[in-house]
Formats: sequence, structure tokens, C-alpha cells
Amino acid sequence: MSTYVLRFPSRQARLWISASILTFTSAAFADYKGIDLYSLPSPPGFTSISDAGSFHFVSATQMVGAGTVASGNANALVWSNGAPTAINLNPPGFADSYAIGTDGLHQVGYGMVDNSNHALLWSGTAASAVDLHPTNLGGFAESIAMAVNMRQQVGYGTAPVTGVAHALLWHGTASSAVDLNPSGFYESYAEGASGNQQIGYGGKLGDYYHALLWTGDASTVIDLHPSGFTNSYAFGTDGYQQVGTGLTPDAASHALMWTGTAASVVDLQPTNLSGFEDSTAYDTNGLVQVGFGRTGDDDHALLWHGSADSTVDLQNLLPQSLIESRAYFVDSSGNVFGTAVEPTTGVMHAVEWIQVPESSALAAVALAGVALIRRRGRTFA
Repeated sequence: MSTYVLRFPSRQARLWISASILTFTSAAFADYKGIDLYSLPSPPGFTSISDAGSFHFVSATQMVGAGTVASGNANALVWSNGAPTAINLNPPGFADSYAIGTDGLHQVGYGMVDNSNHALLWSGTAASAVDLHPTNLGGFAESIAMAVNMRQQVGYGTAPVTGVAHALLWHGTASSAVDLNPSGFYESYAEGASGNQQIGYGGKLGDYYHALLWTGDASTVIDLHPSGFTNSYAFGTDGYQQVGTGLTPDAASHALMWTGTAASVVDLQPTNLSGFEDSTAYDTNGLVQVGFGRTGDDDHALLWHGSADSTVDLQNLLPQSLIESRAYFVDSSGNVFGTAVEPTTGVMHAVEWIQVPESSALAAVALAGVALIRRRGRTFA
């Protein structure tokens, strides 16, 4: 058996390099630290708060949802890190309102006026509300905005009587609406946007739902539906990479990642972690993908680095006082934002996972050690 003898000028140097590399190896499994940003109790005058549909969305340090007032009506709400309480976004003249998406500066959702739901866009206050219900397109009885990214908003509009939905794109005004419903699909929904991309899903007659990607109008659609899945849905994009989920023939949900084509799909269902029956990815920055997985009855926020065997369970990095976590947003620096719940009270919290600064320093130490090893050479015995 061959043995390797490293040539260092001193025993102290050997010990220093060994300790540095061992420390770095341990830290590599804890690149992130979970932080409890703030709780979301009911603001004054509200009897309860709730999500606006399937889930809350968190972008940067802002979170949106809705609350119920004494009259029983729902009012859109936005919480921000450091603010003493939520801001009521319910616009004058609207009976109910719900906030669903935020990019940290703007909020979108919908409100009820004249017994019809209209897509809404806010810039942090009720007075800033813009009614996005299409004025340049016919055939829509109601509309809902699901996501916002700088100057574009996406969602869907529904037809009267049938309720059939068409994905919609706006650029800040009701008259800017674009019908994204592609040929061959009887309905569609837009769920996210970034850069010049919009993503969502659509239904085909005699078929299931397919994840879809657009670049500005219906004619640009790309069907992302991968083979081996009955249904697929796209929820997030950074303008180049797309993420979502797919339903397997045995009804399990697997987080999925694409780079613009159905053939590029990567199944992110965790293979290096046990116990997860389902998973969904909600956002990507092109390098990191985030979402959640379900183990038993519990949700755990998850992070991936582009493969199923790179999954990180972010729930384990939160304070033990928080459970049922989900990750919804990752910024360009890799910081992750999501939600978690107090088990005893059910109060929801906005949470953040930040990269541990020491990791980069330790990596530099380890690389320095490797460089020194290479320079000093080795002998065989």
C-alpha cells in the first residue's frame, strides 16, 4: 500500500493546514444560517390574517397576504422588515382585496369591485393602487395578478360564464394587457416573470397541464412539459432558468428545473435526503433553486444547487421554535426568503437564510492549503 508524505517546513504548518481543511469540510454542510425576520400577527382592527390563495410570497424582506376585518371583508396587506405593523393596501371602492406577489417594491393581487375581481398593482400604499383589469382586450369578466418583477406583471383573466382562464401580461396599466394563451391550449395561467420571460402552465384538450414559457406574447410559447410526468407547472424564472414541479404517474410531486426546453429538464426530487415524498421549486437565481419538500405532514424549505443530490434541508437551520417552512425567493447573492410557523400559536413568520460569511474565508484557507501542498510536492513510501 502506498503512503503519501507531505513535505512541509514544520510540524506547525502541517497542523495548521490540516485543521483548516477539516474546519472547511465541516462548514461546507452549513453554508446557510436561518434568521427569524419578523412575525405576522393580525394588525389592529383585523380579526385574522391568511394567505392570498395557495401561499404567501416573500421577495427581499417584504411579504404580502390578506387579513379579515370586523365586517368580514378581506383587505390586502404588506409587511416589511423593520416596519411596526402591516400596511393595509385595500383601495377605496373595493369591497375585498388580496395581495399575492411582491418584488420588494411593488405588490400585485386582486380586489372585488362591482361584484367582479380585478387585478391590482400597488407601490406600497392603498392610494397607489392601479386597476389592471384589461381595457384593451375583450372577453374577460375577471382578472388576477399573480407576480410582479419591476415593470411587468403576470396573472390571468377569466371569461364570463365559463370561467376559462387565459394567462395575461401587463406593463403597469390596464391598457397594456397581453393575452398569452397559446394556440392549442384551451386555458393558461402565468405565475412568474423575470427579464423578458414569463412562466406558468396551460391545459390542452384531452391532455393534462403543461409547464409553459413565454417571451412577451402568445406566439413565443415554449412547451416545457417533460416526458414521464402527467402534469407540469412552472412557477419561477430568473430570465434564463425556470423552476416548478411535475406530477408523476403515481401522483407524487417532483421539483423540476429547466433551461428553456422540455429536454433540458432536471428532476430535483431529493436523492441525498430521506423521507421526502413530494417537492416543489418556486424560484431560482440561475445557480440556486429554492422551494419546499413534504415529509409526512411537515413542510421543509429546501435549497438545491442544480441537482437532486445537492438538496439542503433549510428547516434544520431555523430556530427550533419555527416549523412548516417554505422558501419562495432567492436573490442574486444567494440569500433565501420564505415563511415558517410557530407550532403552538400558528403565527406565521417571515424568515431568511443567509450564507455564512466564514464559508468564503474558510474556502480561501483550504485553497491556500491545497496550493501549498502542490508547491511542496509529495513522496511515496
